[in-house]
Amino acid sequence: MQFYMKKIRNRKKLEKLANGKINRKLLLPPDFLSIVSNYISNIPSTSVERQLQKIFSQAFHVEFPPIEVPFGQLRGTSLDAIHAFTLIRQQLCTNIDIGLLFTNPSIRQLAITIEFFLISN
Repeated sequence: MQFYMKKIRNRKKLEKLANGKINRKLLLPPDFLSIVSNYISNIPSTSVERQLQKIFSQAFHVEFPPIEVPFGQLRGTSLDAIHAFTLIRQQLCTNIDIGLLFTNPSIRQLAITIEFFLISN
């Protein structure tokens, strides 16, 4: 169960949209500080991490996405992941595969991998 779902488990009924899905706008915002063990490590340490943090912020609609939290915990959708991948290819590295995003889901993991690609090319 996702960490943000635990906060609403006590509610008897979740508000639903006309299509039957849960209205995500009514969910409590995630508490990322409870996930990140060391808040200092949330500060980008490289230019690639800074660029990825801006991309993740734009794609997943989170103002300051944590560096070490996988994008799956940012409450994004599969379309958000595709949007992030498109922005990465446009702004950072054009020759990466989407599998790279899914095997390196946090900003820090992805930055390390992309930096390796940039150095080797």
